[in-house]
Amino acid sequence: MRLDSMRIEPLTLLHQEILSPRFSEMQANLSEYSFANLYLFRNEHLYEVIFGEDIYIKGKTRDHFTYLMPTSLPQKICCGEIKNLLEGIDFLFPIQEDWLEELKSKSLEIASVSGDSDYLYTVEKLDKLPGRQLSSRRNLLKQFNEHYPEHTVKPIDRSNAVDALTVLEQWKEQVGVEGDYANCKEALELIERLKLTGYITYANSKTPVGFTLGEPLNEKTFVVHFAKGVQNYKGIYPFLYSHLAESLEGQFEWMNLEQDLGIPTLAQAKQAYEPDKILPKLRVSC
Repeated sequence: MRLDSMRIEPLTLLHQEILSPRFSEMQANLSEYSFANLYLFRNEHLYEVIFGEDIYIKGKTRDHFTYLMPTSLPQKICCGEIKNLLEGIDFLFPIQEDWLEELKSKSLEIASVSGDSDYLYTVEKLDKLPGRQLSSRRNLLKQFNEHYPEHTVKPIDRSNAVDALTVLEQWKEQVGVEGDYANCKEALELIERLKLTGYITYANSKTPVGFTLGEPLNEKTFVVHFAKGVQNYKGIYPFLYSHLAESLEGQFEWMNLEQDLGIPTLAQAKQAYEPDKILPKLRVSC
């Protein structure tokens, strides 16, 4: 079946009940395999849902290539349908490395772009920040705890989402760019519908200074979609990651902090926590 003969729909909230169970079954490690991620960034990537023998997501990469994202594991995808669909499409994406052997058997070519790769850390590492290489992060965490001994942390819900929005507005003003402001704002507005969880940190009982927002990606990995802090509260980011990791201990093994988008400052910030794994997102074409 060719692409032009298939049912194609713009991605909406109505697709959540179709896609979320499929992603859950895949148990993928890449951050895109989350309905919330797709929905919140649907405008940037022009996401569409394609219904053929299987279901695919059509999108655009940040470097302007058109791709198809599978919603089933490679061994369940029809090879003939893939080849038909890739006519006029640049590649399948994002494909993780442990699917590679199955895809090679379909005579496909593989490439990747470093800025697409996800950063993975053990929950224990981000909780404890051990070792000499993380001493600067530990020192910042210590400074936050010492400067704000009366800090409090609460789960984000409808009652305090407005406080998280206050942090987001301050973050936007301080960084001076739009960034993912609109995406994060929508995530806060739809936190229950998208089944997101997170924590908001207060320097005292009333002053919100940072928050995290994410969700389980699979049985072993929690993906952090957003982490925002007010910059003049020194050590806020090590505190946000450490607290979230502590809350996940015993439930998850890994935290996925997503990709750096090829932005040097973002890459530097993620590398400062010494990632345990870098997960490339493969581009697979005929």
